[in-house]
Amino acid sequence: MKEVILAILSIITSIALVLLLVCLGWYVVWKLFLSRFKLVQEILLASKEAREEESRPQRVKTRNLRME
Repeated sequence: MKEVILAILSIITSIALVLLLVCLGWYVVWKLFLSRFKLVQEILLASKEAREEESRPQRVKTRNLRME
C-alpha cells in the first residue's frame, strides 16, 4: 500500500513540476522574445481589448455641425 501511495505522489509531483517548467519557459520566452513582435501582441491582446470593450457602455459619437 505504501508503494502505491508513493507512486501516485511521485506521478502527481512529476506532472506538477513539468507544468511549472513549461509555464515558466513560456513566460521567459514571452518576456525575452515574443513580446517584441507586433503580430503576437495583437493576437494575444486583441481578445483582452474586445472583452473590455464589451463590458464598457457604448458611447454614441456625434459630430458638431455648424449652421452657416
